[in-house]
Amino acid sequence: MVFVDAYGGQAGKGSRGESGKGGRMMALVGRLVWALLLGSATVAAQSSGQGDLTAQGASKLQQDAEGARKGAEQGDAKQQAALAFYYQFGLGVKKDNAEAANWYHRAVEQGYTPALYQLFGMCRNHSTTARECAYVLESLRPLAENGNPVAQYDLGRLLEEGLGLPQDFGPSRNYSEAATYYRKSAEQGNWEAQMSLGQLYENGRGVPQDFVLAHMWLNLAAAAGPTLMQEGLAKEREAVASLMTQDQIAEAQRLAREWKPTIAPQR
Repeated sequence: MVFVDAYGGQAGKGSRGESGKGGRMMALVGRLVWALLLGSATVAAQSSGQGDLTAQGASKLQQDAEGARKGAEQGDAKQQAALAFYYQFGLGVKKDNAEAANWYHRAVEQGYTPALYQLFGMCRNHSTTARECAYVLESLRPLAENGNPVAQYDLGRLLEEGLGLPQDFGPSRNYSEAATYYRKSAEQGNWEAQMSLGQLYENGRGVPQDFVLAHMWLNLAAAAGPTLMQEGLAKEREAVASLMTQDQIAEAQRLAREWKPTIAPQR
């Protein structure tokens, strides 16, 4: 499977996936971006919560969804992803997660990577099957190995949460491999990966517990993350600091000051 782009572009501010206010804001941004991809002003208005859906607006959404269906059935990957989006959010059609995953999957098979991002989100929200999550995990691997920081973070997140991994003997999580991919992404400046790697160091999951490195990565994440996440990240960093000596804090701050992002070679 050859992908047509680098999995949605550059990591950094505005990347996705966390719960709470940050997660809701990122979900809203994601829906607005998809509205632009679909070329639907109606979807954009509804995604931003601007007013009630009028009869005219509902009719327009139904027309858009039907147009997407025609293109999807003819094998157009972008229209397959568009139809999946309509099913995922119940826009112009009855909400149906199974149909959404089905059409996203078809688009991914044709190399349309925005659909892979949407499937990843469905896995995180537990709105698709374990089999589909396993497919997402394995589809992310070549992108991550090729140095894409967003795919590296997303793969790490699935591994940490045990999504897409065998569950034969109960919940299965791979903290060690998650840390590997978080580190690759964090070193390229992805604030979500920096946060997640810092949390692994804080709790000693997949890596030896190390408050100095936890503080360093959380500090970098707080500086690079979106404004609405910075306060929470700063509080978490200070909670770690409360467990450290002054010398350890000074060392963590020095490491953060001297840190420089790397650029992974694209193979």
